[in-house]
Amino acid sequence: MEFLGWTSGAASTSQQLRELFDDYIDSSEVGMRKPESAIYKLACERNGLNAAEVVMLDDLGMNLKPAKDMGMTTI
Repeated sequence: MEFLGWTSGAASTSQQLRELFDDYIDSSEVGMRKPESAIYKLACERNGLNAAEVVMLDDLGMNLKPAKDMGMTTI
């Protein structure tokens, strides 16, 4: 995973990872985290999306439930 900067420390990893996405929400910066529904609402607001336009992918079912309840497609 060197292309993400994982061999050069956490500080560079964060910036390199952020550059791969249109938006990147760091829970420590926004003061909320999954599975709190507020973080899903924030993601929609920041990107001008309705929940029905979003696909939420996570490996933990407890993180998917609030997204599904909001109307997101979950995987």
